[in-house]
Amino acid sequence: MKKALGLMKKLFLQDPEKLCGLYPHQLSGGMRQRLIAAMSLSFEPELLIADEPTKGLDPEARAGAVELFTKIKNEYGKTMLLITHDLDLAHEVCDRVAVMYAGEVVELDEASKILHSPGHPYTKGLIRAHPRNGLVPLSGQSPSRIKLPEGCFYHERCRYAAVECSRRHPEMQNHKGGGIRCHLRSLQ
Repeated sequence: MKKALGLMKKLFLQDPEKLCGLYPHQLSGGMRQRLIAAMSLSFEPELLIADEPTKGLDPEARAGAVELFTKIKNEYGKTMLLITHDLDLAHEVCDRVAVMYAGEVVELDEASKILHSPGHPYTKGLIRAHPRNGLVPLSGQSPSRIKLPEGCFYHERCRYAAVECSRRHPEMQNHKGGGIRCHLRSLQ
């Protein structure tokens, strides 16, 4: 109990003794998230995985989540895998980002490089679709995972697609210190 209370205090939870007597529905989303992080850290894992940690959080709770993950990264030195659609969270917390489309990595690099100068057309589309960038939606539909298209999985939605894109699936290639899965070198 002493270890749990100590972790709760370190992860910005006030009055942890009182919190131990409450039910989950009596806690805010941010408080529940911090408790889950404290429980996870109590096992001293080598890798901490968080799936959509800011989904459904209000702006204040989201800011708390960013602070929490930054603290875990900096003070505990834990390796984290954040699975998220929250590009701002990725930029603020992550060192490296892997952008996935149709179940495979299409771009991998330092977070700031990917988010400021993306190379893959899908990554460019994700960034354009962000509200602060005009909320420009991606064209088309995601492919069925049951029947993926021939060639590049993104070619049917890509405004830069060439004939080669529909015929041959691209391999991951080294690109400016990172990696990219795209045939069109002129985009990069």
